[in-house]
Amino acid sequence: MAWPIIAIIILILLIVFAVIAMKSEKKMEPDYRTLFFLGITWFIIGIAADISVFFILGLVYMAMGLANRNRWGKKSRKLTRKEREEQKTTKAILGFVLLLTVLAILFTLIMGIYF
Repeated sequence: MAWPIIAIIILILLIVFAVIAMKSEKKMEPDYRTLFFLGITWFIIGIAADISVFFILGLVYMAMGLANRNRWGKKSRKLTRKEREEQKTTKAILGFVLLLTVLAILFTLIMGIYF
């Protein structure tokens, strides 16, 4: 019965990440092309593993990416030193959240808990 604790920890981490992102000096526009491909990946994983959350999130991300397809073609520019540091921090946080998500999924599969 440890999954509620894991869910609360993940929720707290997501809230902290959202607060940090909102306080950021520079507002960044989402990369809609990446959201589209992330949606495809999650959609496939949701179908293959019969996990409805991934299936639904995959559909949402694909819809967001397709709705903003006109913004896909923007060319990238060289990042400043500060932007590279922010990118490293963001990648580290997202990697940690991804690791927690995978561990939570494995835990629920091993323990036989289904939603």
